[in-house]
Amino acid sequence: MAGTTLVADEGQNVDINIEVPDKNGHGVEANAGEIKTIGSEQSQITISATGKTGIAAYSEGYLTILGQNITLSSPNGKATQAAKGGQLTVGSEATEKTILSSKNEGVYASKENTSVKVNGKDIDITSSKSDGVFASSGANVTVGSENTSTLTIAGTRPFVHNKH
Repeated sequence: MAGTTLVADEGQNVDINIEVPDKNGHGVEANAGEIKTIGSEQSQITISATGKTGIAAYSEGYLTILGQNITLSSPNGKATQAAKGGQLTVGSEATEKTILSSKNEGVYASKENTSVKVNGKDIDITSSKSDGVFASSGANVTVGSENTSTLTIAGTRPFVHNKH
């Protein structure tokens, strides 16, 4: 398995601004068994992707975004997407604030053995033109935990589960 790790020292800010000229591109992607971790629990993470998806995990790829505060934005597409067995985790129990904003779905998951987890004490998921959270075809989405104190999901339909 291939792996990529970007780690910040304690207290160090990690600001990632990604411009994706290809309208079908992804800001950060884990695919075909790749394992990628970005940040640390003390980091400030900002990922702004102008392509199809901010962050994505496909075909048994594992992608984890860690930070004290995490902001993922995709003004032209989906903030997060996982499919075909991809595993995507945004934040941890130590994350203070998680913000996912997008034109299309804030969280999108499709196909069996696919998982998206969004963690944080305060979570804000907003989609300007689609679903806040979308899950279909046996995918699993978990937003928040017992440590979450504020959860906001907004979109044309805040939460959609499609059993197809």
